[in-house]
Amino acid sequence: MENELSYNIRGAAFKVHTELVPGLLESVYETALSYELRQKGYDVKSVETLRDVYHKQLLTYLKLSNKKLSLLKL
Repeated sequence: MENELSYNIRGAAFKVHTELVPGLLESVYETALSYELRQKGYDVKSVETLRDVYHKQLLTYLKLSNKKLSLLKL
């Protein structure tokens, strides 16, 4: 399950990377990746700055949900 999730997310990111030309605004890539992830059935949450508290929050979510994988983009 975790391998499939990671594979799908990395695949969506790779698709955006290979299909869009370099030099666009970051917001264009973010929008495209959000679209690809939603097409695969994933909810997307994004923030401008990745703060230390998000790492701790993520660990808590993993523990409470009994999940083994989550991804944070730096």
